[in-house]
Amino acid sequence: MSVCYWMNEGIGIRASSIIGHLDPIKCAKIVASEIDEEIDPSSFDIDDYMYGNPFENLGVFLCHVDDSGVMTYGDDGESESYFLYTPSFPWERGNNDPESIEDVCRIIINAVKQITDLSDNQIRDLIDKDIYDVGIG
Repeated sequence: MSVCYWMNEGIGIRASSIIGHLDPIKCAKIVASEIDEEIDPSSFDIDDYMYGNPFENLGVFLCHVDDSGVMTYGDDGESESYFLYTPSFPWERGNNDPESIEDVCRIIINAVKQITDLSDNQIRDLIDKDIYDVGIG
């Protein structure tokens, strides 16, 4: 038996902090376009579309709705997933990478608003500017 460890590090949001605020109408529309089926928002349950069916976790779902192309996802190997911007060296960054923490926050806010009923300020309060968690699996 072997054990693998990894780091989830950067500026981002924990999926558990938004799970109770998911908007079933918004989420159903996005999932329906991905799986090419009609989904009734009144009976929508996000868990029916996680764990590889078609999204692995809520962090992956947020990456799907994000159009910046600079965010990633992570998980802790147990129950938490993340939507985050990982640290990098200046020579590793592309032209579309954010130039400030505020730019990263705007990207996170734009993605989270697409699937929740939270306001910009509520999302801003949930953003963790120092995620540093170990994943194990």
